[in-house]
Amino acid sequence: MGTHKTNSALGRVKHLAEKLLLRRKRREKRRLMSAAEAEGHRRVLADLYRSAYGLEMHPLQSDRTVVPPREVVNRVQGRSKADPSTFLGTGYRDATWLLERLRALGYDVLSMERVLDLGFGTGRFLLHFLPFPMERHGCDVNPVALEWTSKILGDFADLRLTQRQPPLPYAAGFFDLVIAWSVLTHTPIVDQPGWLAEIGRVLKPGGCLIATVHDFSRVPKPHRAAGWYETGVERGWHMNAYLTAAKLAEVWSRAFDTISVTREPPGQAHVIACSKPREARQARPRVGAVTWPSPMRAVSAASDRSQASRSSSPPATQIPFTAAMQIARAASMPVSIAWKSRR
Repeated sequence: MGTHKTNSALGRVKHLAEKLLLRRKRREKRRLMSAAEAEGHRRVLADLYRSAYGLEMHPLQSDRTVVPPREVVNRVQGRSKADPSTFLGTGYRDATWLLERLRALGYDVLSMERVLDLGFGTGRFLLHFLPFPMERHGCDVNPVALEWTSKILGDFADLRLTQRQPPLPYAAGFFDLVIAWSVLTHTPIVDQPGWLAEIGRVLKPGGCLIATVHDFSRVPKPHRAAGWYETGVERGWHMNAYLTAAKLAEVWSRAFDTISVTREPPGQAHVIACSKPREARQARPRVGAVTWPSPMRAVSAASDRSQASRSSSPPATQIPFTAAMQIARAASMPVSIAWKSRR
């Protein structure tokens, strides 16, 4: 009887595992792009180069040797990008969108001196700036990304390994354009104001930042009052950070004037922002304090108090910002953040 129950349980586990694996394969298949679809996007991009800039595509842009192997992709970005048609096709598609948006907003890429791909990954975006007569720069915190992309684009771009905290190794006002594709989506909320200030520093006044963020609707209702939400913090740079539209406007406005926010399916939004003149920027925020909602105050600050002292509604406990964020993440609860500016 015991053996029969054990075998039955193992059978159910095996069946569930096979079902989950099949579901995962189906999801991956849906994310893949066909060769015909990729070719269609390539033609559209090639036409844009010729009609708008008088340029031809670089041979590397359609060379399958630029496609990273699965073992690299698994450590840098989504699995689907190991598929040649998907890697190249999504690159053509996204580069076309980016260049068309820049043109519509009055930015002339041909007149730009330098572009920075912040978090260049496997070089999927930098690849499509090869036709332009400009300096191409890229930085990433992932050594696997640097090792792979240097083999492909090392002769065409200055690629650097950077730290997970500012500063960047560039002079102030160095770039005309910064691209942060799938970067702020994986940057902890506590780090985003500092990184935006640093991006603003290396951009020329009036320079352009194009970034992706998660769609605002993906912030769960219990966290919308606080304006932010994080998942997978234990996964390091593969975590996910979500902001509401109001919180994004608050955080970005210190260094940038937001030009447009375009919500794109599935689950993303594109933000295009213009760097403010230096004198118009707000002071960079420093480590401040967090005011806890009452449930967290009881957990974090009143564990050794008597019941009588807790019922007397003591003032909110102020604790260091970084420590507060760590506790809030562990408890999956929202906090109200009070920034203090340098004087």
